[in-house]
Amino acid sequence: MKLWKKICLCGTTLVTLFSLSACGNNQKTRSNNSTNQTITLWVDSNRVQFYKNMVKGFEKKYPKIKVKVAMSPDGSAGSMRDVGKDPSKAADVFQVPHDQLGQLADEGYINPLGPKEVNNIKSKDTPVGYQAVNWKGKEWGYPFGLQAAAIYYNKKKLNQSDLKQWETLTKHGVVGMDFTNSYYSWPIFFSAGTKLFGNNGQELKGSSQKGVNALEWIQKQGKNKGVMQTKNFVHVMKNTSASAIVDGPWDYQNLRKVLGKNLEVAPMPNTKVGGKRVPMQVFWGIQCLAINSASKHQKEDQLLADYLSNKESQTTVWKNSGEIPINKEALKNRKITDSDEAKALDIMSKPDRSVIMPKVNILG
Repeated sequence: MKLWKKICLCGTTLVTLFSLSACGNNQKTRSNNSTNQTITLWVDSNRVQFYKNMVKGFEKKYPKIKVKVAMSPDGSAGSMRDVGKDPSKAADVFQVPHDQLGQLADEGYINPLGPKEVNNIKSKDTPVGYQAVNWKGKEWGYPFGLQAAAIYYNKKKLNQSDLKQWETLTKHGVVGMDFTNSYYSWPIFFSAGTKLFGNNGQELKGSSQKGVNALEWIQKQGKNKGVMQTKNFVHVMKNTSASAIVDGPWDYQNLRKVLGKNLEVAPMPNTKVGGKRVPMQVFWGIQCLAINSASKHQKEDQLLADYLSNKESQTTVWKNSGEIPINKEALKNRKITDSDEAKALDIMSKPDRSVIMPKVNILG
């Protein structure tokens, strides 16, 4: 969930209005041909243990390759920063949100995928995965999971009729949301009719200047007793009066531990912006694996990234973390597609309900 400079400038305005106090070098390196290879993998801290189990299967398949799994220093959201500090000391393969691929590519920290890898992604994954890793006509990462915000709620406190409209939802319950984070707050501008970086999310020109109605909507939430400003979603669902949160699949398993069978997921509701009732929109993104261009084990890195983004690995990630697979075969699993989370994210990932996280590099 990269926050860009242009959005953050607006984020400062949003924070002011929303006064809730409760609230290298592109250098390809050849693989070292020695007998045994050890490659490093960075993932988010809450994934380290189950990825260690996942790579056991990889090491069994490729006994001459050993994988060291470690926590990303600043999490996957800080991949650009972590790799950029010193690519030679960064992991060979690392987890990264797709919206950072553009800047990583422009800086030469990752190399484009070859035709074989591109064709593999096209054949095994849904089109959203291919779209997410494409930048300037080339593909730069191995996609493995869909992410989009939705309403995660306690069904003991809310029912389905409460969830249809934001006004009803916040009247009958308390909703936690982070208005200081543009990932959550900016999409109300899309609901109001604005665009960001053009139709494809890659154009610096074309961003709409509309948004007054969206700003007024955000300002109203500061006085809405049914809205709680929060950055710690799992905590508020466990320890406060919150009955719902605007969150994503990265917190699904932790929320399940807190609420058990009372946890359910629903699409974002409708709301009234500028006198019109419109569906609330969200950003959608794809979690990926990328290969460090400074790595000396490119061939082995490709094998690992491909293995960790295959059908079985995407299903394992879903079981342990919550991201919905984008692998076509994995999506034939009824346990996945029949889950309330999958149904909600399927709705929220549609073009009229979401905007792809832009990969535009506006910092350099």
